[in-house]
Amino acid sequence: MNYNGNHVNKHVSFLNKCCVVIVVCVGCFVLPAECSHEPNTSSIQASNNQPLKEEPATDYALTINGQSVFTHRARVSAHPLNQGWPGYQRPLEQTEIASFASWDMDAPVEVSIVSARPVKDVRVRPRSYGIDPKVEGNTIRFTIKKPGQLTVEVNGTHRALHLFANPPQEAAPNPNDPKVCYFGPGVHYPGLIRLKSNQTIYLADGAVVYGAIIAEKAKNITIIGRGILDGSKFDRMEVTGLISLYDCTNVRIDGITLRDPSGFTITPIASRQVHIRNIKLIGNWRYNTDGIDFINCQHCSVEDSFIRSFDDSIVLKGYEKFGAFIYRLQSISRGYSADGLNSYSFAKLQDSMGQYACHAVPMHDIQVRRCVIWNDWGRALEIGAETVANEMSDLLFEDCDIIHTTQIAMDVQNGDRALCRNIAFKNIRVELDDGLTSPVSQITKDQKYEVSPGDRYIPNLIVLEIAEKGCSYDSVRGHIEDIQFKDIEVTSHGVPPSRLRGFDAKHQVQRVSIENLRINGQAVTTLEAGGFSANEFVRDVSIKTENTSLVYSDSKSWDQSFLKFSRIYGGVELDPKWKFMWDPNDEGINKEWSSKKYDDSKWFNIGTDSAWEEQPVGKQWEKQHGNQYDGFGWYRNQFVTSDKKPQRTILAFGAVDEACKVWINGQLVLDRPFPYKGNSNSWQEAFEVDITEYVRYDQPNVLAVRVEDNSGGGGIWRPVKLLTSDAR
Repeated sequence: MNYNGNHVNKHVSFLNKCCVVIVVCVGCFVLPAECSHEPNTSSIQASNNQPLKEEPATDYALTINGQSVFTHRARVSAHPLNQGWPGYQRPLEQTEIASFASWDMDAPVEVSIVSARPVKDVRVRPRSYGIDPKVEGNTIRFTIKKPGQLTVEVNGTHRALHLFANPPQEAAPNPNDPKVCYFGPGVHYPGLIRLKSNQTIYLADGAVVYGAIIAEKAKNITIIGRGILDGSKFDRMEVTGLISLYDCTNVRIDGITLRDPSGFTITPIASRQVHIRNIKLIGNWRYNTDGIDFINCQHCSVEDSFIRSFDDSIVLKGYEKFGAFIYRLQSISRGYSADGLNSYSFAKLQDSMGQYACHAVPMHDIQVRRCVIWNDWGRALEIGAETVANEMSDLLFEDCDIIHTTQIAMDVQNGDRALCRNIAFKNIRVELDDGLTSPVSQITKDQKYEVSPGDRYIPNLIVLEIAEKGCSYDSVRGHIEDIQFKDIEVTSHGVPPSRLRGFDAKHQVQRVSIENLRINGQAVTTLEAGGFSANEFVRDVSIKTENTSLVYSDSKSWDQSFLKFSRIYGGVELDPKWKFMWDPNDEGINKEWSSKKYDDSKWFNIGTDSAWEEQPVGKQWEKQHGNQYDGFGWYRNQFVTSDKKPQRTILAFGAVDEACKVWINGQLVLDRPFPYKGNSNSWQEAFEVDITEYVRYDQPNVLAVRVEDNSGGGGIWRPVKLLTSDAR
């Protein structure tokens, strides 16, 4: 165990020792001339009134392997109460003090916690860590097997203890290196630090640095260590946040703790190769304090980190221009009304702040992995709502634990022009079982947080939405396409709502895949069961489990007819790889394309999860002919039934656009015109065909379908199932 470098046990090294008095020590702070700081630009002043030591938290006494560990204080939000932008400094009565501790380890450790409050209930999160605490009186014990971040919540979420178990850190840089800004153990007040190319800022174990870091057009910069960067001495929005990067390349942020930002915490803007790892973000209690905001960035990552934010936790945004790093609130504060709410327009505020150009460049290749998220008001993992970018694509959120969230767990909110595509949320665990009460937006400045007794609120799980927002900049709307949610595990008091919303017929949400979604251990097999709703501008939503698969073309496809077939008869989806051929001259019948003996090996491949225009074969036609295809098209497939002949065999078609004829083994079994029986919506409705008398149970069967489409999308665009029943 290490206390400030003194080796005691090889497995654990502590950030601080309780009895160490931390003082400002000039010898512990090396700031070369090239790395400038500007104390006069901020409210931070090194004076006799500034604290010379870190005040310990008092709610918990913590020991690791029998050794005492210092617990720090962090102010956090006590209630989900917010107000509109630009707002004002949040009253402290809406906050509370939480605790946190940090140490390094490379082998399992035994944790012992003595609570100053009577212990009635304890939860250690994330649940995926599998930690089962043992409680004896007010003492809590458990083992941490490997590095990671977790919370210990005694009697609910208030006044929680946050534990940050770091992997062993790399060797510290040389304090005398002219390219290193070195903060040794102690409390420091540098103010605003401007980092230049090829420089490193190092926060050593035991360092508490009251300041903020800015880099503009810098390359090859590093911010590392085990110390704390604290923004509490800045007024709200006096600077953007704790670390702000504009047009930077090859940035590494690793290992530090960030506490109490005045605005967004980490903000890379129009930057590339920004890699954030093992950071711990806590103390975001002020209004609008986001966690990590990537703005028009490319090739960036966040890994193995803990983010507890008031507003959005990890969010990807796009702008044409973004406000300057120093907001200069003194120049705009006169624009506020007496109650401080919504009196200064966003446009005027931006003009007062100054701008950094982002040029709406694409947001591309951002990866978020193995993070733990606690969100006190906003959204946990988000794209938007500002999406001023030509494209926002190849974005990945993977293997993360959302232990608390308030508004939404995962969302894409496209409020501007962007084409949002190829976005994946994989292996995400969401815990919504914390007794959260409803979020409240203030109407007046002095409004208190009040909820009804017994109120239990469940946040949204998934939101995909194209809409004009209050923060929208563009007059045109964008698109959301090819979104994947895979292996999502939810623990909740009930089924959390999810919503999918397109803007209009030209700006739709489409091709959304939901695979292996489980709520309270139960596989979700239909969108209705998963709490989803949609408007008419949503297309091609699939929901899959290990054993089932359904595809919904639009919100009206969430009818019960197709689902009823499966529930009554059971069923197996036919092979999704069909054979397909265009028939512009309507020659297929005369050429016996319906025959069982016909050779379709040279036909195209096609699926039945979307219209033919949206599939590769349709896009190839459009490229060759300059237009989308309307007319006749043929589908062929094969299936095998069981040896035992059931009482009834049925084909269930999810939907066919528009008219169709169906053959089994060369025999016509259905002629379904459009509109069917005068119903103009029959192109999007499920239907069944009794094929009991036409099926062979001793050999493969051939299914042929001729589709006629005269406008819009065409073809078989929902799954086809084979259903059997022993009852007539």
